[in-house]
Amino acid sequence: YPVVNRKTDQVSDFMKLSLSMDSSDRFGRNLTLVGTALALVVALFTFLFTKQRHLAVTIMTAMICVFASVVNLYSVCYPLLRCSKKAAQFNGLVSGEKCGLNYGDVNVAAVEAKSLFPPAAVMLNGIKTFEGMRIDEAILDAASVLSTAGSIMTDVFLKIIGNRTELLRKAENLHYEDGMGLSAWIDNRRILIGNRDLMASHNIRVPSLDYERRFTSEGSDLVYLSTSGELTAVFIFTLHPTIPTEEAVQVLYSSDIALSVKTIDSIVTKERLSSLFAIEPNFFKILPSKLSRLYDECSQPVKIRPAVAVNNGSFASMACSVAASKRMKVMMTVAQVVMVSSIILGTLLIAVFGFLGATKQLSPLIMFCYPMIWLIIHFLLQKLIRF
Repeated sequence: YPVVNRKTDQVSDFMKLSLSMDSSDRFGRNLTLVGTALALVVALFTFLFTKQRHLAVTIMTAMICVFASVVNLYSVCYPLLRCSKKAAQFNGLVSGEKCGLNYGDVNVAAVEAKSLFPPAAVMLNGIKTFEGMRIDEAILDAASVLSTAGSIMTDVFLKIIGNRTELLRKAENLHYEDGMGLSAWIDNRRILIGNRDLMASHNIRVPSLDYERRFTSEGSDLVYLSTSGELTAVFIFTLHPTIPTEEAVQVLYSSDIALSVKTIDSIVTKERLSSLFAIEPNFFKILPSKLSRLYDECSQPVKIRPAVAVNNGSFASMACSVAASKRMKVMMTVAQVVMVSSIILGTLLIAVFGFLGATKQLSPLIMFCYPMIWLIIHFLLQKLIRF
């Protein structure tokens, strides 16, 4: 169950979603009807078998008190309170129970590589040219292809040329090869930019693996540039995730929500992401190019959307909003389990007291303390659910 961010000009139905009837209202109504009916039936049978009106009234009252669960009052509002506070710390919003219902089963967050690696997180450490290629020509070729494709490395090259986009050349027939890189045509020259696997698939000779390991062992990645079938340049890049991004990834990981990344950059791989964020590689997924169009359709901006779960567009805000919605469902489920347990156990205790003739033990103090004890248990269990 993947989720993607979608920009909207306006959110709607905030008050409706926040104040409309939720499951606690429905549970309260149903429990009242079921508890009252069951209490009357039990009281009737008690009176028929014992002929003791006071005993029948006592058991009926006790049954009604048990079904009037105090936990139900907090089964939605308390999880919503905690989750909304957490989301607000990252400029996010969860508006009501519908957040947990809609996003409680989400297990994949799909984002673009730009969300994980803003311009400040991408560094160019060096350039080496081959075949007499001029550095400025190599930079222009790389910048032209990468800017057209929307690469995370675009800003690095644009800064080198002073953000003079008029210098860029027209890149045509752009094609991304999964996990390897890009190919395009510029001025009747075929340009390839990607990793050594891309070069090998097009029979282009590259430096040895030992040469590449000198840089990868230090946390850098090599991006090869080929022009007209010849290797012309190598760019050495290093990725440095920001602290908010690292925290957001950890939030998703702790919530069992995998991260699927849409990218056309050969340096963004499961292994590199695993190394950067210190999380097992299986947590990360690289979105195949065949699903890119579907991702684009799902993330298209819209004019107005219901305010179910809202964030400010940043990766950290999105991750926290999704994780909060998922935790909300867990917390509501825990509350319902506690509530049902208190009703079942209370009903059994009343039956035992009635069978043993010990209904005098069902004093007003006992009937008050019983739901309060379960309410305390409910809050303690909720506190165990961390964000």
